Amino acid sequence: MNRKIIYLVLCVIAAFVLLTSCKRADEPKKVKVPDTLEDFNDKNVTVGIVDGYIYEDIAKRKLPKAEIKHFSTREYAYKALVSGVISGVLDDEPIIRAVTRGTDAVDAIDGYIEPADYAFIFPKNDKCDTIRKRFDSYVELLQGNGATEGLDEKWFGNKTTNKQSMDVSKLPATNGTLEFAFDGENVPFEYMSAGQVVGFEIDILYGFCQKYGYGLKLNQVPFNDMLNGVESGTYDIACSAITVTDERSERFNFSRPCYTGGATICVRTDAVTSSDADESRGVIGHVKSTFIEEDRYILIIKGVLTTILIVFVSVFIGNPLGYIFFILSRRSNIVVRGIVRAIIWFVHVTPVIMIIMLLYYKYYRDLYIGGVLAAIVGFTLAFSNEIYRMVERYSGMIDDGEFEKNYRLWFSKSSEFFNTLMKNYGKEMITDFKNIVVRLIKATAVVGYIAVDDMTRTFDLIRKDSLEITLPLVTTMILYILIIVIVTKLLDRAANRRVKKMDI
Repeated sequence: MNRKIIYLVLCVIAAFVLLTSCKRADEPKKVKVPDTLEDFNDKNVTVGIVDGYIYEDIAKRKLPKAEIKHFSTREYAYKALVSGVISGVLDDEPIIRAVTRGTDAVDAIDGYIEPADYAFIFPKNDKCDTIRKRFDSYVELLQGNGATEGLDEKWFGNKTTNKQSMDVSKLPATNGTLEFAFDGENVPFEYMSAGQVVGFEIDILYGFCQKYGYGLKLNQVPFNDMLNGVESGTYDIACSAITVTDERSERFNFSRPCYTGGATICVRTDAVTSSDADESRGVIGHVKSTFIEEDRYILIIKGVLTTILIVFVSVFIGNPLGYIFFILSRRSNIVVRGIVRAIIWFVHVTPVIMIIMLLYYKYYRDLYIGGVLAAIVGFTLAFSNEIYRMVERYSGMIDDGEFEKNYRLWFSKSSEFFNTLMKNYGKEMITDFKNIVVRLIKATAVVGYIAVDDMTRTFDLIRKDSLEITLPLVTTMILYILIIVIVTKLLDRAANRRVKKMDI
């Protein structure tokens, strides 16, 4: 089939998916949506909760008759709410306020199902008790001079252009460095935005560290791991919209409460159901709310550039490295040959994501671009392994497989060896090389697991911020297709020039 026809078909498919993702959704499932908090204590009502927090305990005590549906993340819980799968989401009221800022499809029930204070936590030891007392004094000062009211307006208000914090990783550690833990999932208290931790609590922590000369070592961990780490003394301080409870007070020390609120229930609004919202917003509305609002398109550009950078450097270094590995595995002494072959074997049998995560958490985590470096090193090794295997396969086919007989001649100069391979199997090797590059590009989709702001991580952030799922995923798919098409076209041109040059 003609390539132009293939590209046209791909474009039609992408356009079809894009349009169908934005058209009117199916009618939501009919669920009972009470008007008051008390009415949620009903066997015909389904309430969603996010695992790992205290919401299950609150639901058991306050809503014993309601059916409880568990979700692993807030994203899934609120999507189920908007889709009409559940009646409401039990969550902290200030977090619900942040969710309602991004969509008019949901709103909070008036009142608190249970009031609560939110505070930082510290281990129960002498060192951190001194830090906690200083922190309490600082919070008291902020609350006394009205500074917390300004932070409340900044982070809980409707304005979206001011949601930024100072870079806590660059604090001068004149009085030591504190191990700081957070989970990065509690908008607007603390969350990840454009690769940095930001939020209401982060602004307070930054001011405290600046006043007392503390530096911070950032540790983004799951919520329960954060609590356990503070209890064991692994972390010196932690925050994540942590509700003050008597049970938790037995495990670690709470600071002076930084915010007073409580848990309530988020429901779909009467005026706008999920299907009505989809129909009224249309394609343009979805694109605007997903990519244009809060300048999210800038994140997309950065994510694409990061992905391309990782691919380019990995190919640029990994290609010659694969040839070098092959030469060393044949021409060096027994020790070097053994080391090289051990490296190749290890890279060949180990999933690349495992290599990248090992490099990141063991060596690069504390660096500003540590995630990108770990990805480049990991993919470079993986790419060099693919090149090694390709060269090994084709070199063994030369002259009816008599490679061992002729290797001294070919290895007298590496250029002669390369030219010999190209003359015999140039077209096949170029095709294999393109396939290896394509596999590398697709493999970069796993980089986001180490919080690198590549394409997949960027659109994951956009999904959480905009409560959109289909459109970011479709856009990511289209961008990967475009990158692969462009790269393979460029490789074709370079290969054709190479072949013509050799024929001459």
